[in-house]
Amino acid sequence: PYHGAPILAGLGAARMGCDLVHIAMPSISQSKVEWPPDLIPEKIPDDEYFTEDSVHVLADRITSGRGVQAMVIGPGLGRNEKTISAVKKLLEIAVSHSVPCVVDADAIYALPQGKWYENLIGVATPHESEKDFWLGNITPSEAISESTGKTWNTWSEDAENVVIVTTGAVDHLVGIGGRECNASGGNPRMAMGGTGDLLAGAIGGLLATGMSPWAASRLACYIMRESGNVANSQLGPGLVASDLPQYMAGALATALLIQD
Repeated sequence: PYHGAPILAGLGAARMGCDLVHIAMPSISQSKVEWPPDLIPEKIPDDEYFTEDSVHVLADRITSGRGVQAMVIGPGLGRNEKTISAVKKLLEIAVSHSVPCVVDADAIYALPQGKWYENLIGVATPHESEKDFWLGNITPSEAISESTGKTWNTWSEDAENVVIVTTGAVDHLVGIGGRECNASGGNPRMAMGGTGDLLAGAIGGLLATGMSPWAASRLACYIMRESGNVANSQLGPGLVASDLPQYMAGALATALLIQD
């Protein structure tokens, strides 16, 4: 029901160097959007909330033609009971076709309590209260170990396939086998609404280019903080989330230059 969040996520993805970015949202929300030329509306039959009526449409999109290389699920979603049920179905399809996913915002409420979604390749990006609802007293490392069977210092070919990013003043990233790191820096304006949608989109965009969930998460967290610093130096306290995508592209270029 919230049309701004998926648009921000889409813009974040588009600035990460992936190809085409499609945005699926109910028709009422679609009608409220002034569509940026870089994003493609993906029609689904739902009017107000995402429901299982739309899952088969997205399943066809995933399994036909060029398919999809990554999905971001959650920005602007809402917590309607039918919506959460539909997200669970969509995650099943993603697993069966090995499509990496970013599970963000209200889609967190579709994840199984206390553990990662079994066999799902991707990233969850809860803030602290979403993490507390989802995991309770279980740590992200324990939740991943429970679902993957991989514990501290375990190595395997899929060791970068699952990440939980707890967002906040410092982002805490946890992966398989005990790997973890923090992303810090940025500026206080980055706590504004919409930056989490941009982060989820950025991770999804990097996944679509072929990066692993672990690499995509680390790079996207850096990009968000670096772009926030540059944008703040130019725009100051008037900075809003929709200002950031152009600076995110610059931060990605800087990161690539550093790596070279």
